[in-house]
Amino acid sequence: MELSLEQIKILRARVEELAAELKQKITRILTESKAGKNFFYNINQTHTVSADKLSKLAKHLRVNPDYLLGKTDIREEIELILTEEEKAIVTCYRSVGEETRAAVKKILDIPLPSISDDIADTIARFSPVHTDKK
Repeated sequence: MELSLEQIKILRARVEELAAELKQKITRILTESKAGKNFFYNINQTHTVSADKLSKLAKHLRVNPDYLLGKTDIREEIELILTEEEKAIVTCYRSVGEETRAAVKKILDIPLPSISDDIADTIARFSPVHTDKK
């Protein structure tokens, strides 16, 4: 998954913070978690991180992967049992923009918060056409 410079900074800061709390060196954490000792070097070079490595690191640190990326301040790892297909759907959902997410919520009949007119127009394009046949 692609990371912004801000997410990379947050990821590094949160790993450093957790390493200090655990009184462990970052290189040890990266190696033991199987994220790899070059984890941050690779991220800095490519601005991407594999979901697998991020997940391994988060699991080792006993936090939520979204916490490491700054998407939430909730540290606790939420354990859900998902099929591979469900994991792929969640990963794709997280990687798309607000308009696509809103369209998915509409299709799945998930209540939407108040949204802008532009997004409402996009949702309308994805909604099935209803016709009354008499």
